[in-house]
Amino acid sequence: MKHSLLILCLLCVPAEAADFTGLERIEVAPAELTLTGPRSTTQLVVTGHFADGELRDLTQLATYRLTNAESIAKAERGIVTPLNDGSGVIDVVCGPLTKTVKLTVQQLQRPSPVSFRRETLAVLTKQGCNSGSCHGKPNGRGVLELSLNAFDPQLDERSLIRGPLLRFTHPLDPDESLLLKKPMLRLPHGGGKRLKPDDAAYDILRQWIAEGCRPDPKEAPTYLRLEVFPKSARVLKLPPMGSNADADAQQQVRVVAFDSDGSQRDVTRIASFTVSHDRIARVDENGLVTGLDRGQTAVVVRYLDDIVSTYLTFVRDVPEFVWTDPPENNVIDKLAHQKLKQLQYLPSEACDDATFLRRVSLDVRGLLPTVAETKEFLVDQSPTKRAALIDRLLNSSEYARFWGLRLSDLLRINKDKLSPERAAAYSRWVFDAVERNVPYDQFVAELLTAKGDTTDAPAANFFRTTSDTKMVTETVAQLFMGSRVLCAQCHNHPYESWTQDNYYQIGAAFHELDRTMMPNDMTKSDDTKRKGKKKREPRDEDMMIALSPGRTMTNPRTGVLQKPWPTD
Repeated sequence: MKHSLLILCLLCVPAEAADFTGLERIEVAPAELTLTGPRSTTQLVVTGHFADGELRDLTQLATYRLTNAESIAKAERGIVTPLNDGSGVIDVVCGPLTKTVKLTVQQLQRPSPVSFRRETLAVLTKQGCNSGSCHGKPNGRGVLELSLNAFDPQLDERSLIRGPLLRFTHPLDPDESLLLKKPMLRLPHGGGKRLKPDDAAYDILRQWIAEGCRPDPKEAPTYLRLEVFPKSARVLKLPPMGSNADADAQQQVRVVAFDSDGSQRDVTRIASFTVSHDRIARVDENGLVTGLDRGQTAVVVRYLDDIVSTYLTFVRDVPEFVWTDPPENNVIDKLAHQKLKQLQYLPSEACDDATFLRRVSLDVRGLLPTVAETKEFLVDQSPTKRAALIDRLLNSSEYARFWGLRLSDLLRINKDKLSPERAAAYSRWVFDAVERNVPYDQFVAELLTAKGDTTDAPAANFFRTTSDTKMVTETVAQLFMGSRVLCAQCHNHPYESWTQDNYYQIGAAFHELDRTMMPNDMTKSDDTKRKGKKKREPRDEDMMIALSPGRTMTNPRTGVLQKPWPTD
């Protein structure tokens, strides 16, 4: 009994009041709010601007008072849910400051069927049902096949709406639908528990089933793009070490979808959230980010198969931290020092001359410094000797050979595919470009627009090593755009913003290329003679790279003609 009373007393102790000291103004997004339809719940985000320049998310700390609006909506922790049609205001109170948000609720009694493509599929994506490890993998899992992250709504319609026996849905008794019972673990489910009765996802799925599992009408608006608030570059201050003031290190994310009819919807409830660095921060299913340590993280927001990221930086005052103003030798040092100073990390000490010489020599020319070079550099007392060494190495023939070789490896220059003569000429072209310090954009432009006989035009051999449109598409994306787009050939990229259309748009830029083999009477190469080969190989033939105007490329899934990328 004594223990029970003690626990009860502890539970009744009020939480420590939020500290609004120094708060100068508050900002609420959105500034005005119109809720249309019964599922138009919206997430408010409250930002406090403090006297020291700090921005702090106050969404969880603010008090929400409805004036002339108690009967039309409720607001808890920034989540505004419609109740009845009408208008009023929400007073957002943070300490001594109040911000008023105009509120209108409309069309709650008007029928509002669940959109299969914009709501049902979004819910299945948020719950992970159509992920690559579940029903979204090739051929699905069990008897249910879904497209990866809802990238192909037509396939999902066939599986969920027109599938055999409609075994996953039960419109006459929605609660008995496998689509609800399995993820709630009312029946065994390999994917574990994915739904709870009080989830927004559950309400949407159940209503869609109760409405008869209808697909969207042809005239229904389609989803276009996503916006996330706050924008990138927001800096949040962590509480001192040992403090429990988690709210000071939190940020609520708000997600808005824009549709083809010009409307916009708050989709925070049915979007999914992850962070790129879970040591820096964590995020819950509703988009509330909590900072854990100093650093920067991307908050990755997925809605259907679209991905948008916003970047948050978390800082903390480190006791006795003093910035030492280390020397800056270049623009990279300047930017790195700005970030380190912001995060209160001291940079590493500069390496000694011997270490610097070894590192720069290996990085720039791929060779260790000679004994003579080492002695000369170590006795040099010039304050600019490191910069002078870098300039000298960049102008050396060893630099051109080393980086020419690295570029040649990336371009897959191979004598077994090109013939020794063409491989040598192609390699010399690359080496010459490096030696002449040709700007990188000019180098790539010359390479990707090369044409003619591959014997006379060395750069045209790039299209000989990339033997078809598929190969050149993936090679160009990986080498010159820094992205692997192979999976976008079949579906939108699951982790990046590349779509299946983007894949075929890149391909369309090279689809007019024509590769024509031209037999010649040249003597077989010495390499061929040494191997004693009598039959001429394809690599021994000339190839003409030319354009055949008029060729087009379509997305094979949709049949839509694709313009060459970039389309803007």
